[in-house]
This record gives sequence, structure tokens and C-alpha cells, in this order.
Amino acid sequence: TSDNWAPPEIIIKNSSITNNHASWISIFNGPSIEMHNVNIFSNSSGSNDNMIGAIQIHKKGIFNNVTFANNELYAGTIFATLRDEYTGSQFGEEIDLYLINSIFYNNITSFEGDYLVKKTSPWNMNSYIVQHNYILSNNDLDCQQLCDDIDPCTIEIDDNATLYLFDNIMHDPLFVDSDNSDFNLQNGSPCIDAGTTSFAWEGETIVDLSSSEYNGSDPDMGANESDFSNGCSLPGDANDDGIINVLDVVTLVNLVLSSQNNNPCVDLNADGILNVLDVVLMVNIILGN
Repeated sequence: TSDNWAPPEIIIKNSSITNNHASWISIFNGPSIEMHNVNIFSNSSGSNDNMIGAIQIHKKGIFNNVTFANNELYAGTIFATLRDEYTGSQFGEEIDLYLINSIFYNNITSFEGDYLVKKTSPWNMNSYIVQHNYILSNNDLDCQQLCDDIDPCTIEIDDNATLYLFDNIMHDPLFVDSDNSDFNLQNGSPCIDAGTTSFAWEGETIVDLSSSEYNGSDPDMGANESDFSNGCSLPGDANDDGIINVLDVVTLVNLVLSSQNNNPCVDLNADGILNVLDVVLMVNIILGN
């Protein structure tokens, strides 16, 4: 092997990948795969033996602002990591998968358990053990167990496989029309302004976005940056009419009674929950206290 040899890389940006079928194989399979602002939808991949991931990584994967939705995985997972006998130590002692600012929603599989990522154990060499690191930050997930009480958290999901979770959510992303492949975000989507501008891991910068690359206070989750913002120009203005009055109190009370917590303008104590404390604070604002 040449001293200058490096594993090949697949890099995809600003694209849509759709209507592909891979039987018993992955849609993407390689040492290093990187995607930015990519929609992956209405594809089918996998097998009936739980061994296949739609995207298989041997060394390193970076997926930033990706929307992965409406895909058929059979009995497989979305991602899989493996190290086979042909590569061995050439790719190092770790496999790192980074999922940042992305949405994984409404994908179908018969896989038992969390189907976001797993080791493809039958293909990993017992004679050469590698560490599988799955680092997830600021994603909307419907396919992975999140932290129970503490965020960030670290979960050992298998031998030599560790899941690191930071600021992920599990909500309906409110696509405009996902049935007709419109994965833009509606106004009010919990994914708007919910991403991160930067993320570093063990001294390596994985994501570093400039303000010209997104709208609002922070980037959105998913591949399609919206023109909306979930920021709040006037705290307490629940109906966004530019003033705070009894109509906003009524709106807030209705939100509290319906257990909706997705309006940052009326979460006045910033605890992530709309309740009577926010109502009291809003009344104090109106009274001038």
C-alpha cells in the first residue's frame, strides 16, 4: 500500500436522491460518505436478515442538513457501520458517524428496535475490533431512543458501539406535503431555527456555517432552509399582531389547555413548557409590572 493512499470519499451537496431500489445491497456503501443539503426520499433498500443499512459506512460519515423520509428499508436500518476483512486496519481503529441538523421521518422497516443505526455484526471482523461512534446533534428523529432526562447523554448501544446525543428532538417536522414529495417546512415547524451553526468533536470541526447559509436565528433542520423564523421579536405577542393584550392571554391559555409547547413567544420563563407561570408573566407584562 502506498504511503499516500487514502480511502475514497463520496461527497454530495444540494441534491435529491429518490426512486432508487437496492435489493440486498445499500444505496450508498463506502469508506467515507459526506452529504450536505440533500433530500433522500422514496427509495428502497435492505434485506430480510437485518444486516443491511441503506447507507453503509466503513470509516467516516458526515450528514449535515439531510432529510431522509418516506424510504422503505425492508428489515434493515438507515445507517450501518462495518469493517470487513479487506480493509482491516487501513481505515483506522474507529468508525465515526456524524448526523447534524437533519430530519429522519416516516421510514418503514420491520427491523426490531431503534432503526437509525447499528453495527452490521455478521460482517465485522472478530479478529480486528473497531470502535463505532455515532454522534447526533440537533436532529429531528422518529427512529431512535433519545435521552430520558439529561441532554447531552451517552448510551452504550452494543459492544464497541456508543451513541452520543446532543439537542435532538422527536416531533412531526410539519412538511408542506410529504405525500407528494414536498419536504419544505411549514411555518411553525419545530425544525425551524432548531439546528446548530457549528459542531466540533474531539478537536475536529464537523460543521461551521456562516450566517449567509441560513435564515432566522439558527439554521433549520433538514435539507430545505425555510424563509420562516421561530424567533420572537416581541415576547408575549402570542397572535403576532404587534401588541400584547388580553387576546394574547386567551391564545396562551388555549395553548396551555391543548398541551402545545411550540410557541417560543409565549414561553416567557424559557423552561420549554407552557403553563400557568407563563400566563402570570404575560398578565404582568400587560399590567406594566
